Amino acid sequence: MHLPCCIICGEPIGGESTAWVHPECARGPGWDLTVPFAEWPNWAKALKLEEHLCRNRDQRRMEEGVEEISVSDLPLSDRVLYGEPNDDWLP
Repeated sequence: MHLPCCIICGEPIGGESTAWVHPECARGPGWDLTVPFAEWPNWAKALKLEEHLCRNRDQRRMEEGVEEISVSDLPLSDRVLYGEPNDDWLP
């Protein structure tokens, strides 16, 4: 699951946070994200949109009970679905 992350440093903000940046990341040389969103630079708006999409995707997955399958789980998935593992994809 994707934890809410700061769009500047990428570190988790924590819990159910609706913030987009850590307070200490909100200002930098030539930019200030403490202003209204309409005044944010375009690059920051794009980062916020990307994070927003990730949070929405994860929220939908949680509500629908969808789990992610990692590559390490593929042999187990083959066994569950087909009765035997398939390692044809391995080099």
